[in-house]
Amino acid sequence: MARRVDLLDVSFDEYRAIFRDSDEEDTGDIDGDSSDIDFEGIDEDGEEIDEENGDEEAAESDEEEEEWTDDLSNIAVDEFSARSGIVVDVGSDPKADDFFTFMFGEDLFNKIVEETNRYARQMLADNEQRLGRWRDVTEAEVKAYFGMCVIMGMNILPKVADYWSVDIFMGNEGIKRVMAKNRFEEISQFLHLNDTSWEPAPGEANFDRLYKCRPALTAVLRNVQRCYLPTKNISVDEGMIVFKGRLSFRQYLLAKPTKYGIKVWMAADSSNSYVVNFSVYLGSKGEIRRRHGLGYDVVMHMVRPFFNRNHVFFNNFFSSPVLLDHLLAKQTYICSTVR
Repeated sequence: MARRVDLLDVSFDEYRAIFRDSDEEDTGDIDGDSSDIDFEGIDEDGEEIDEENGDEEAAESDEEEEEWTDDLSNIAVDEFSARSGIVVDVGSDPKADDFFTFMFGEDLFNKIVEETNRYARQMLADNEQRLGRWRDVTEAEVKAYFGMCVIMGMNILPKVADYWSVDIFMGNEGIKRVMAKNRFEEISQFLHLNDTSWEPAPGEANFDRLYKCRPALTAVLRNVQRCYLPTKNISVDEGMIVFKGRLSFRQYLLAKPTKYGIKVWMAADSSNSYVVNFSVYLGSKGEIRRRHGLGYDVVMHMVRPFFNRNHVFFNNFFSSPVLLDHLLAKQTYICSTVR
C-alpha cells in the first residue's frame, strides 16, 4: 500500500519537483504569443537594435534563487529630481497644428515630398502621356493632404469620392476648397516615405517589414522624446491600432476590445498618458530565442532612455526577478504584478 505523504513533511525542493514552481512555467503566452517572439525596436537614431542579450552590464543574479520577504527595513529610495515636462518653446498661444509640427517636423514633410515625387516618376516612366501630366507635389500640398485625412477621420462618409459630392447634404465644402478630387487621388496613389528601389528583400539580414514607413516612425519617436520629459512614474504596456486589412504582422487578440490590428509596445507618462517610447510588434520568428524572455526585452528597450531617473510600472507578463534586479542595478525602481 502506498504511504500517505503529509505535505508538511515535504521539503521545498521536493514540493517544486512535484508541482513545479510558478516561475518555471511558460509565462510568455500572452494573447497566443510565445516568449521567443522576435522583438524589433527603434533606438533614438532610428537604427534597429538587438535586444537578445539584454543589458549585460547589470548584475547576473538570475541564476540565484529568489525569496519573498516581509522585511522592508533599510530600503532607501532616492527622491525623483529629474527635469520633467515640455522642453520646447510652445509660445504664448499654441495651436493644435503647432504641436503637430513639433511631432512630425519639417524634415519629415520634406522627405515625403521627395519620395512621393520619386515614386511617381518611377511608376510613370513607361507612360509618357501620364508622366507629362504629372505635377510634383509640394510641402504645402502634403500638409494639406494630411489635414484632409484628419478631417475625413472625423467626418466619415461611405466613400472618399463622397467628400466632393455636389449633394449639399453629402459633400464637404472645406475639402472641396482645399484640393480637387483627382489631385487627392493622385497623391494617394503615389504617396511614399522611403525609396522602395533600395528596399531589402525578405530573407536579407537588414530586411525591415516597416521599411516603407520607417522614416516617419523614426522621426516621430525622436520628436516626442525631444519635446517632453516624463514625470516620476512611467507605465509600460501594449496598445492596439485598429486595422483589418492585409498585413503580415496583424494581430488577432480574442480577449481585447480591439481584436484586429497592429500591436505596439509603449511606455507612457502615467500622469497624462503622453507616450515617451514605442515600438511596433512585428510578429513571431521562431528561430530567435530570448535569454530572459520577450517581456524582459520589451521593458529594457522601452525604459532604456529613462534609466537612473524614473519609476516604472508594468503587469505580470513583463515581470521577472532578473528584470527587477537589472533595473535596480540601473537605479530604476519598479512596481509590478507577478504570477
